[in-house]
Amino acid sequence: MRKDLNAWLSYIEEDKDYSKRAIILDIFDELAKEPPKFQFGNVVVVENNLIGVIVKTWGASFKKGGRGIHYEVYVRTYNAICEYDECDISHFVYDKEIGE
Repeated sequence: MRKDLNAWLSYIEEDKDYSKRAIILDIFDELAKEPPKFQFGNVVVVENNLIGVIVKTWGASFKKGGRGIHYEVYVRTYNAICEYDECDISHFVYDKEIGE
């Protein structure tokens, strides 16, 4: 649902029915209370194949036309810190090798 937040926010700004607007903003407030999935130092995958590390977590803010939970991720390939929405990040799964 977070991928469609910008569309909903533009709908809210254009909509003149304030009862709908209040209901939608209440739903967004509930979403904003969800804890972030990632924490500082988590190794993650972005853009399908790039490895990164979470360096900053930003909370959700919907009433100011903001966005959902998003992160600053250090991406080694770019040698830079980039911002990604939570829906665009996945956990990096380490390979496990069992030896004797």
